[in-house]
Amino acid sequence: MGKKKFYINEEGVIEVTPFFDKQINKNEEFIELSFEEWQEKLSTCAYGFKKVYKDGEIIEVEDENIRNSEEYKEIQRLIEIQKCKDYLSSTDYVISKLNEAKIESEEEYQNLKEKYQETLVKRAEARKRINELGG
Repeated sequence: MGKKKFYINEEGVIEVTPFFDKQINKNEEFIELSFEEWQEKLSTCAYGFKKVYKDGEIIEVEDENIRNSEEYKEIQRLIEIQKCKDYLSSTDYVISKLNEAKIESEEEYQNLKEKYQETLVKRAEARKRINELGG
C-alpha cells in the first residue's frame, strides 16, 4: 500500500483521518505517510490532545478547546473520583487489620496504627477529595 496525504492546517494541526478513507486532494500543506507510519504516529490520540506537525515531527499537544469543554472537565472529575475510590478499595485491608487488632490487643492496634499512618492519612485525603468532587 502506498503513501497517503495528511493535511496540516495553519496552526500545524494534522487532519487525522483513517488511512483507508478516500483520499481528498486539497491545496494545503501536507505530509505523506505509509500505513505503518500512520498507524504508529496518527492512528491514536489521547482525549484532550491533538496531533501537530512541528519542526518535521508529529507530536501530541494539549487541545485547549477540548480541555476547556464541560464534557472534558466532567470526565476528568469522574476519573479522579474513581482513582480515589480505587485507592480506598486497595487499602481496605488496613482498616480490617486495625479493627481486628483493636479487638485483640490495644498494643498491637497502636503498633499497626503507627505502621500504617501514611496510608491512613492518604485514605483520609482520598475521602476528602471524593467529597469535594461530589462523588
